[in-house]
Amino acid sequence: TGIIPAVGLGRTIGLNHSDFETLQYDRMVNDDMLERALTLVCSYREVFASDIRAACLSVMSSQMLVNASHFRGSTHAKKDLELIAALQYVEMLFIPINIRNEHWHLIAVDRNNKRILYFDPFHFRRPRYVGKPSKTMEQVKGFITHSSDSSSLFSNINEFSEEIAHEVFTHWLLPSQDKDNGCALHCIAFAANLLANHHVHISDSDTKLI
Repeated sequence: TGIIPAVGLGRTIGLNHSDFETLQYDRMVNDDMLERALTLVCSYREVFASDIRAACLSVMSSQMLVNASHFRGSTHAKKDLELIAALQYVEMLFIPINIRNEHWHLIAVDRNNKRILYFDPFHFRRPRYVGKPSKTMEQVKGFITHSSDSSSLFSNINEFSEEIAHEVFTHWLLPSQDKDNGCALHCIAFAANLLANHHVHISDSDTKLI
């Protein structure tokens, strides 16, 4: 397809036994496993009957994004050439966000609808894991502005709306985590929903079956 499924520093890190162990019991799926799963979702568009071209920002780059004070106007921050290239043809960019090294959120930058969607599997029901969605979405805008060139399809990123997923979609059209440690699978399901444009409710019991 020509699509770069994973872009950013640290992408395509090889998986080892300890990575697969994070899929067991009540452990949090680690960054390498989540990144690999999201890249597969972006790569196999025929599975989701999707015409949307998508890519996933590497977890390493996303952590640099949220830890940076700002990107706007910066001439010193290093630019990633594959990310610059991806921004010339993808329609959706997924950005995984880790909260307290205990919980995953997912941001979807949606070019077709000119919006940034912020998804928390708990739907902000757990104050400990709410994070800083507004600030993070602003940082995403700065990061993409910094990473864009004259050919970028996201050059108007500052015009994109910033929206919370569970405020846009009803509860029964979103993956929803209640208590168990299935946040990564809920994030993957949310990405698949967006690409397929078919929104379904995924519960904790569903992630256990997966």
